[in-house]
Amino acid sequence: MSRESSDCLSKVGQRRQVVLPLSVFERLGLEIGDYVQFEVQGSDVVVRARRLVPIERPIAPRSREDRLRLLEKIPAPGSEISAEKIRASRTVSPPPEPMDE
Repeated sequence: MSRESSDCLSKVGQRRQVVLPLSVFERLGLEIGDYVQFEVQGSDVVVRARRLVPIERPIAPRSREDRLRLLEKIPAPGSEISAEKIRASRTVSPPPEPMDE
């Protein structure tokens, strides 16, 4: 890993916030709202730009019966849900068949 010297300096603010110098911001290819990851290596901190995979908008059930079936899967307030049930609920249904016109 190559080390590049930099004269960039930033102060930790009242709420532990650090402002990235513009040169670092641009070099990492960041945009407002992007995420960065901090990794502590000894007494150094490494900052990495991170892209999160966008979540696609869920497709709403088309029929009344499908909506009612979906509502039946919603647990009652205060009830416990197992991790397996949560994983099973994340399965994606195949897209609907195209309708003949």
